[in-house]
Amino acid sequence: MEAEPLPAKGEAGTRPASWPRAARVLVLTSPLFACTALVGPLSIAYQHALGLGPEAIGLLAAGSNALGFAMLLVGGWAAQRWGRLATMSLFDVLGFVVPFAWLALARGPEDVVAASLLGAAGQAANVAYGALLMADLGEGQRPRVLAWEHLLLAGASAALPLLTSRLAAEQGLLPAGRLLYLAAAGGVLLMVLVRVALLRSRGGWTAPIRVPLREALRALRSARTGPVLLCGALLAAGGALGLLTQVRITEALRLDPALLGLFASVMTAADLAATALLARVRARARAIALLGLLLAALGVGLFAVAGGATLVLLSAAIVGIAGPLAGLGTGALLHDAVPEALRDHASTAQLAARTIGTFVGSALSGALYALDPAMPWWCAAGVFALAMVSLAPARFMPMKGEADA
Repeated sequence: MEAEPLPAKGEAGTRPASWPRAARVLVLTSPLFACTALVGPLSIAYQHALGLGPEAIGLLAAGSNALGFAMLLVGGWAAQRWGRLATMSLFDVLGFVVPFAWLALARGPEDVVAASLLGAAGQAANVAYGALLMADLGEGQRPRVLAWEHLLLAGASAALPLLTSRLAAEQGLLPAGRLLYLAAAGGVLLMVLVRVALLRSRGGWTAPIRVPLREALRALRSARTGPVLLCGALLAAGGALGLLTQVRITEALRLDPALLGLFASVMTAADLAATALLARVRARARAIALLGLLLAALGVGLFAVAGGATLVLLSAAIVGIAGPLAGLGTGALLHDAVPEALRDHASTAQLAARTIGTFVGSALSGALYALDPAMPWWCAAGVFALAMVSLAPARFMPMKGEADA
């Protein structure tokens, strides 16, 4: 299946003002979630400083993702009964606000483990968020909306890692981490309150269209979405294999911890530039995804051979460009393959595939790192190559109509 070309600049549906209200509110408030970029550059190093070793960090990430897979089902169940906005809001608090506050107060590995496992509840929020965002959008709007969302979030996140680096350099890793986790918790809570205030009175609590699970699975098979779901799983696995990037930079390469913030900023800036371009050009979703996967393989391979700051930062730039291309390309492919009635189930299937991939990659990352600090990134390059193979043949196609469901 080839996705429809992205609409040209100026065509109907390409600007937020023309979108349905729910999509417009969710996208325009997404910069509030950027506060999580404050903790991203030091999150793994923070866990390490609180007493978790590399293998334990990998196993914890794998366990969190396994629990997150179960939370996908919880999110779908809750959205059917409580509505999308109510589900998204509740699990944003349980999966982000509370764990961030807990990590800010953490005193040892036990707190880190408990907070990380609670963070798996965020997957239930993601189910409701994806369904609410994509519910009323036309096929030509979907790639644009995804690109705008990513653009605004990445734009708001671009400079924040530099603040993280400065605080870590001035105060030390643990004091800076505690302050930044509190700031992240407050930012996400503000986002939840703003979204509820803007959407609750406009029907945002309504439940999604109900399609029986057995019927939905049959329809997804008919749409031949298997290859793109497999690609999403491989993409997530390759990314998760790089879980210990921060540890490799500071421990194996013995580079200044202040480089962590610069690394994150370079990656975010590259991500932002690629997303801005993607929001404006006409391109096939498959071509976008394949280019992203090729760049991802190149970027992680470069990180595997890096021995100093220059190649580390260059790899960050390449992976930053690859991320939105691969992620948005596969997302558009999947959503274009199914009709409106299956949008909720397609979003859940995509999250499930990515969660499985992240679980596998995270579980292997610590063991591979123990064998050789460069090994996880060599393996990631191979995984991205396999993902390209899964998309290259025309093995899946859009459904011909809702009647096929």
